[in-house]
Amino acid sequence: MKKREDESIDIKALLSKAYQYWPLFALSLFLSLGYAYLYIRYYTEPHYNVVSTILIKPNEKISGFQEIDLFRQDKKKANEMAILKSYEIAYKTLLQLEFSVSYFHKGQVRDVELYQSTPFKVIIDTSFKKQAYNVPVFINIISSNDFKLAIGNAGELNQTFSFGEPVKLENLSFTVVKLDENLQIADHYYFKLHDPANLAILYRNKLQVTNSGGKESSILELSTVGNNIQRECDYLNKLTEVYIQNGLEEKNQIASNTINFIDSQLASIAASLNNAETELESFRRNNKVMDISSAATSVFAKLDELESEKAVLLVKDKYYHYVLDYVSNNKDLSGVVAPSTMGIDDPLLNSLTLNLVELNREKSSLGRNTTGNNPFLNSLEIKIKNSKEALLENVKNIINGSRISIEDIEKRIVKLEKEVSNLPRNERDLVDIQRRFNLNDHLYNYLLEKKAESGIAKASNIPDNRIVERARSFNAFQVGPKTNMIYSNAILVGLSIPLGFLFLRSYFNNKIQSKKSIEERTDIPVIGIVGHNDNFSNLAVLKNPKSGIAESFRSIRINLQYLAPDKEKKIICITSSISGEGKTFTSINLASIVAMSGKKTILIGADLRKPKIFEDFGLDNSSGLSTYLAGKHKLEQIVFKTQVEHLDIISAGPVPPNPGELILSSRLNVLMDELKLRYDYIIIDTPPIGLVSDCFILMKYSDINLYIVRHKYTEIKLLDKVNGFVNDGKISNMSIIINDLYNNDSKYGYGYGYYDSFGYYEEKTKSEGFLNRIYKKIIKENNAS
Repeated sequence: MKKREDESIDIKALLSKAYQYWPLFALSLFLSLGYAYLYIRYYTEPHYNVVSTILIKPNEKISGFQEIDLFRQDKKKANEMAILKSYEIAYKTLLQLEFSVSYFHKGQVRDVELYQSTPFKVIIDTSFKKQAYNVPVFINIISSNDFKLAIGNAGELNQTFSFGEPVKLENLSFTVVKLDENLQIADHYYFKLHDPANLAILYRNKLQVTNSGGKESSILELSTVGNNIQRECDYLNKLTEVYIQNGLEEKNQIASNTINFIDSQLASIAASLNNAETELESFRRNNKVMDISSAATSVFAKLDELESEKAVLLVKDKYYHYVLDYVSNNKDLSGVVAPSTMGIDDPLLNSLTLNLVELNREKSSLGRNTTGNNPFLNSLEIKIKNSKEALLENVKNIINGSRISIEDIEKRIVKLEKEVSNLPRNERDLVDIQRRFNLNDHLYNYLLEKKAESGIAKASNIPDNRIVERARSFNAFQVGPKTNMIYSNAILVGLSIPLGFLFLRSYFNNKIQSKKSIEERTDIPVIGIVGHNDNFSNLAVLKNPKSGIAESFRSIRINLQYLAPDKEKKIICITSSISGEGKTFTSINLASIVAMSGKKTILIGADLRKPKIFEDFGLDNSSGLSTYLAGKHKLEQIVFKTQVEHLDIISAGPVPPNPGELILSSRLNVLMDELKLRYDYIIIDTPPIGLVSDCFILMKYSDINLYIVRHKYTEIKLLDKVNGFVNDGKISNMSIIINDLYNNDSKYGYGYGYYDSFGYYEEKTKSEGFLNRIYKKIIKENNAS
């Protein structure tokens, strides 16, 4: 015999059942979609995407000014994208916007955030360092000049203040200024203060920067999402302005550093030049010497040329020492003075300096958005370290070479100074003074020239980047809430709830649900299915012989012909596992349908503990099987005629004190032998097989045993006990009848019996509303469970 401990879920049956409950699904979908609509309409704020674009300009050269090319470094789009998303840029942007205070108006359903439309303005006391951020501060307007204040949702403070009056609390300090003279009294507002640092992080994370137009394009697209279009537009436009201005300031920084370096050199040289000039004028005046002789002029011209060369070498030598000291002692190398600005054309030095500056800028832009141990930042640190070492080594070599050049010139100057020593004293002194003056004058003019060039470079600087398209409100588009997704989820929930209910109900239901579930559990054949009896009487066949139930019993009657075919007269025992499964109902109607076919039939109520049959036929139960077995009555005294021709009844009789012993009486053999002589069919309504052993005694006389299971009432595991009885030989020739099948459940595919679903056998009554049907169906199934 088959036996399955675990019941599997019949998906097809579950879907078929779901179809029967379609009104429940429709109601669930209606509620879920209605909730989704209300949620979107009243409880969500729309979010909009705002876009602006900027152009990263390529390097442009200005003719005649080679050194200016340093200020126009080629931009790497990746670096510029990182700068745009940096914390510093976001922070500088927010400092120029009034985003530190958010204003809200209390609504019936949800609060509305206000932007540039508030009737008052909150001025934060920036000197107060203990501001409580993100705490709602409620303002209730009580007059044109006064308002009440409450802090937090719990209303920790409830004081009255005047507009324009400084509010100083333990964790807050601000002033509320009235902007609209027509304030609505009793209007409720609240505001929140925001930490600028956290606000900068928020907007930095919101910003999206993408390359627009492909790899070859130099246009970057900036976008951000928020619930207020104008505020997001203001942020993007101010961000691009700050970014462009920041880039221009960065370009001007190198020129400014160069000018500052030259000014520091000019300060000392100017003093020496003034002293030399004063001394020269004084010597000429005191000695009445205006010029030198022709002999001295030739020597002086050579000295002046060497002094001029020495002046340039000295300036460059100071720059080399400046670079050596700056690179050795500074971490930020973006402000180093460029070699080309000082007239130094060394390609290697220029290349190393430019490379170091570029690496430092790349680190700066990457470091703004990087925390922790970033492998790219670590790699960049190694490159910067190697580049610094290479630059320092190169500068040291150049300094050595510069010192050799200066010493060489000084040796040549010494030779010429020997010739000067042969001149008259006055001319010799004049040449010395004139040399000092010319040296300082050359240095001063050289530095002034470089300062002028740097000034021109700074003045001619223009931003490398420009705004292509500003963020505008009419270009914004809504990105949230995602109504399609919300409605899709609502549909999913609307279907899942009733489906889940049916699934769990089916999964945890241990009752017989279908013919298939019986066939999977046992090899005992199912010979018939009886529909649900809507009448209160068990005499369903007698009272309505054209009903679907009557037809199902006719089908069973036909199938009985194939059971025990060798028996001309048949004894049928009808039993079940527990009370309430319909064995008495089946016994009465099966006996009625067999008698209606012309077969002489007798129905015996053999359940001596709970006699029932006599009630349905309106008989007196003072005599019956129990009194016969006890020897109190004869057979003729316990057999009663019914309104059905050919159908007689022996009721159970009064409940005896010892039904188990009484059923073992030898008079039972006599009774059965006598009845077989008189009747074609003997149908015995026995006690439940799972409760008492009386049934097994009666089954010794039976040719056919019918086991009744009730749809959605009988537990499936009870079949295992019946299987055991069959396997042990206690029961033979057993068949199953499924009782109390609802018409709607015929779609489960039982494939047996006849139903009045189409009103063929009797006139259909007026149909009920679907909600009533669903309600009754659920109540019935819950009671059955």
